[in-house]
Amino acid sequence: MYFLISTSNSFLIWHDSDPHGYRVHSGYGTYYGISYTSDRILVAARRFSLTGSDQELDESRGSILMFDYRLRFVQELTSPFPMRDIHQILCVGDRLFVTMTFDDSVAIYDGSEWRHWRPLTAVPRGARREGGRHFNSLLYSSDLLYLLAHNFGPSEVFIFDAQSLELQRSLPLGNHAHNLWFRDSELLACSSYDHGIVCQSGGVAHTGNYPRGVVATASGQYIGISMFVEDRARRGYPDCFIAQFASNWRPKGCFCVRGEGPLGDLRCLGTADAAHPQLVGPDPDLSDLTQSSARIPIEQCRLPIISL
Repeated sequence: MYFLISTSNSFLIWHDSDPHGYRVHSGYGTYYGISYTSDRILVAARRFSLTGSDQELDESRGSILMFDYRLRFVQELTSPFPMRDIHQILCVGDRLFVTMTFDDSVAIYDGSEWRHWRPLTAVPRGARREGGRHFNSLLYSSDLLYLLAHNFGPSEVFIFDAQSLELQRSLPLGNHAHNLWFRDSELLACSSYDHGIVCQSGGVAHTGNYPRGVVATASGQYIGISMFVEDRARRGYPDCFIAQFASNWRPKGCFCVRGEGPLGDLRCLGTADAAHPQLVGPDPDLSDLTQSSARIPIEQCRLPIISL
């Protein structure tokens, strides 16, 4: 299975049978959200280093990089307003949704025009407690748009009509949470601060460390694991991991991504994924990439289960 991986330094592609992945893009600061259409792969580039200052973040302008399925760069999308501290992105039909945690808002691009959507009443940044709602994750299912507010504490999911964007309801889920997906009828998330996976009825699995980035297939789950470092100046280059779990959450394996820093997002191609259920992306053609791109070691290992 092919995986698309974003880290604090690069955008990568990897087949899980290989001992290395390929660097698709780097040099644009931290990479995070990944989504795709039937003919394009999109990745968010913050154009801001993970180790940068708050003032640099305030002045940053992220963008969306577009690639074809040969992983050739096609286009860079920029909005007329700053897209600061981008987290997850999501393609739904002809619309692209981009979470912007710095401003507690979402950018929407319809192919010709950008819209700056504030899902809830904005709180002035200076008055926010620990950075505000920090909208960071999106899920589309049954014509509903699920938007996760990390909240720097107990997290919430806000559920909107995907067409009108009118709020339908909300529910609590996780702590410093990331990612959303359904298993049967239960909504799950990474409860990152609690080092595990949760659903509405309670804990599901303990991963240790800082889980963020999910691929959920019929045969099992792949969870991105970062060695979170509080000191921003030291965050940039630790190893990160992709932990594999069976459908019953029994650990099956782990892969180490060497020296790439924290993992932002994880997607797969060619296989149905409950964390990106609206489309199964086709397998890519890497014939060009393998001739020109740097190889990044991605090796089988044991997951260091550390509750930070």
